[in-house]
Amino acid sequence: MGRSTLTEKERRERFDALSEMGCCICGRPPQIHHLIGIKYKGMGQKAGDEFTIPLCMEHHTGPEGIHALGKRAWEERFGDQDYLLEVTNLKIEMLKDIQSVGYVDSQKYDT
Repeated sequence: MGRSTLTEKERRERFDALSEMGCCICGRPPQIHHLIGIKYKGMGQKAGDEFTIPLCMEHHTGPEGIHALGKRAWEERFGDQDYLLEVTNLKIEMLKDIQSVGYVDSQKYDT
């Protein structure tokens, strides 16, 4: 599961959408977080690009970040990564649907 199944175009589109969303915890400008856990990666690999959520520096690598607190403590405080991934994927799909009918410019969409 470690290798991404996304094409380069899909990866770029996903990362652009994640960047537009803001941190899924607080809404600040995000970094791209690859989910942590054995089910998301192979031995010595990071999770595939489809297993990504937007986290600001504070919630990603800062003192309150998943990489500082560890997966278990972070999830107890901020929520399960699987749930946040599900919500993130739903937001991306909603954004695609809205853009497909021309209601919003993706540069102006704010979640």
